[in-house]
Amino acid sequence: MDAAELVMSKAVAAGKADVVTYNTVVKKHLQQGHLQRAHAVIEKMRSAGDSYAPNAVTFNELIDATIRSNGEGVWMLIDEMRASGLRPTTVTCSILLKGIQRGSSAADVERTMAFVRELEDSMDEVLLSSVCEACIRASRPDLLAAQLQRQRGSGGIPITGAHTFGSIIRAYGFLGDLQGAWAAWAQMRSRELLPTSITIGCMVEALVSNGQPEAGLELIHELSADERAGPLLNAVIYCSVLKGFTQRKSFSRVWAVYEEMVKARLQFSIVTYNALIDACARAGEMARAQPLLQDMARDGIEPNLVTYSTIVK
Repeated sequence: MDAAELVMSKAVAAGKADVVTYNTVVKKHLQQGHLQRAHAVIEKMRSAGDSYAPNAVTFNELIDATIRSNGEGVWMLIDEMRASGLRPTTVTCSILLKGIQRGSSAADVERTMAFVRELEDSMDEVLLSSVCEACIRASRPDLLAAQLQRQRGSGGIPITGAHTFGSIIRAYGFLGDLQGAWAAWAQMRSRELLPTSITIGCMVEALVSNGQPEAGLELIHELSADERAGPLLNAVIYCSVLKGFTQRKSFSRVWAVYEEMVKARLQFSIVTYNALIDACARAGEMARAQPLLQDMARDGIEPNLVTYSTIVK
């Protein structure tokens, strides 16, 4: 970075540097975890004159690095950003939402959501998805329900991407609102949007997690007959149904779905095999586990701790 800063200094002296030049150096420092050096460059930007003043990109990079570090001082940066006459952007909001995790404090979650609402007029699909995912991670159904309510209202943003529909469907599933999940799914299909594998997985998981694995399997069968959607089905999607039937102790359905997966020549993962071995254990049919272990070996998949723990439990 010393060489890079030397080049930057020469560019400034020659009058050929701009904010982008400085931001590039700031980003490099942040990528290497050198927060203090990044702050030093920002001070140079301020002292270089208004033409080189930090912009929203500068602050977004700094906020992102701070969150990835320890999160301390993020709101001071937001205040500093505003004091500089800069309006936080949807990118700023997405970065803050990314910082919300399972262990985030209620105060941080609520402050972030309040901050997002300030930019409601600038809401787009990416930000809407980020809000839904953050609320789920933080286990805040109250905030999630409020966001979905706003989306259903007259101020809701138009949704054009299957990924966003997936986030909304997942959100409704988290809230136990299958009517809302089905409505989002129907809206997506009515617009002739091709769902992604993730979107399909979100809908199937919403059904399974709310006690309807049979409905999830029916949806899989419906999509398998669709020449465009059928190829998107995979073992991950089926695995949700396997786990759902196992939890309901419907073991005959588990083995039927397994046979269906084998017939479809789906590519199994360690998660798939662990789900099947778990079904063996719960059903008291461990004789079925040995062929599964042999299939794992054939596929080059090594058993993990979950596999062994399931076998011995």
